[in-house]
Amino acid sequence: MDRFKCSPLPEWQTRMTQDGLKKDGKVDADHPNVKPEMWTVINQQVTKLMNAEQSARDTGKQITEQVNALFQPYVVPKT
Repeated sequence: MDRFKCSPLPEWQTRMTQDGLKKDGKVDADHPNVKPEMWTVINQQVTKLMNAEQSARDTGKQITEQVNALFQPYVVPKT
């Protein structure tokens, strides 16, 4: 699909983002790519942004790094 060609994200991240947008930012708990602790990280970082403790760029970077670290144990290596 065209959205995967223009997105800088890997296809699975684009799909996950779109799933969240369809549900007002929340992905169903049974979504295989989202773990509850990821929402804790996201909420903590957005709170820092809203309190003017960090920039939007830093918020995005921190969320990406921390969520990817939480997700890494679930990644199945390509063979």
